[in-house]
Amino acid sequence: MLPIYFRGDRGALDHGVYSLEHEYRVLRVLEAHDIAVPHVYGFCPDPRGIVMERVRGRANLLTVNDDAERSAILDDYMMWLARIHRIGTGPFEAAGLSMGDGEMIMADFDRWEATYRAKKVRPEPFIEFAIRWLRRDPPKREASPTLAVGDSGQFLFDDGRVSAIIDLELAFLGDPLHDLACMRLRDLAEPLGPLGPAFAHYEAAMGAPIDRAALDFHTVRFAVCTPMSISHVLAQPPGDIDLVRYLVWYVQFSRVALEVMADRAGVTLDSAPVASASPYSFRRRVLHARCGIGRYRAQRASATVQARCRPAAERLPTPRERARA
Repeated sequence: MLPIYFRGDRGALDHGVYSLEHEYRVLRVLEAHDIAVPHVYGFCPDPRGIVMERVRGRANLLTVNDDAERSAILDDYMMWLARIHRIGTGPFEAAGLSMGDGEMIMADFDRWEATYRAKKVRPEPFIEFAIRWLRRDPPKREASPTLAVGDSGQFLFDDGRVSAIIDLELAFLGDPLHDLACMRLRDLAEPLGPLGPAFAHYEAAMGAPIDRAALDFHTVRFAVCTPMSISHVLAQPPGDIDLVRYLVWYVQFSRVALEVMADRAGVTLDSAPVASASPYSFRRRVLHARCGIGRYRAQRASATVQARCRPAAERLPTPRERARA
């Protein structure tokens, strides 16, 4: 029996920026260039999905107990990322991808904004502010465009090495530094380990220093894409979603974008007050919440506390740490 993996269409709650066929084409090109991606057997039109090889490995670096092994796996991923960034745009353009008009540093953002505006159902003042900030004065970039994997930091590993790079549905032709910015954001929810040494490994593989201003810009850009892509879901939530999780994503990534914008501008933001009440005093206040709406609110509060136990900016390097990286 041939072990396969069926990458199916995610339906109405997907980001809606690229089609499933887009990921299929990207996988085919990467495999042709000996990149560690699952072998693709074909595309199934009904039900829609990509039929691919089932690769041995697991996806969570937190399951690796040895720090040296975890760092080696992350360095291996950075090597693969550098190899992808050195392919160039030609093979992907031949497969139907295009960067579009405008500056490389803003490549594919028009798609995100168009999707956001088509689905927008309520005022979104912070998102509108962030979009204007991004478009007002993007950094000038001298680097050549290439394939950015889009939602980087997603890979399987086995026996101390990367076994497959996965989830390429957001890949696009544009600025490779987008992928490093995305890893900073992924590290908030899925800790990858120290990113400073990993980024240094990438710099060595690429033979060029990382443009820190561009990296911060892409951090804001990709952070705001999350609230842009889910604002309509929060405005009119269907009954079958984890609403608290969506709210956490919306608030957390909005905070990250705002904090990095403030850091670039040299503005110190006020710290939010931290509650100091003991677990016992909290328990006394919610003991009555045994049924009905009280119980529902208590469950929501508990889920929110667990999801927000790691502040948004906690794992983003400070300017001093970035300078040392």
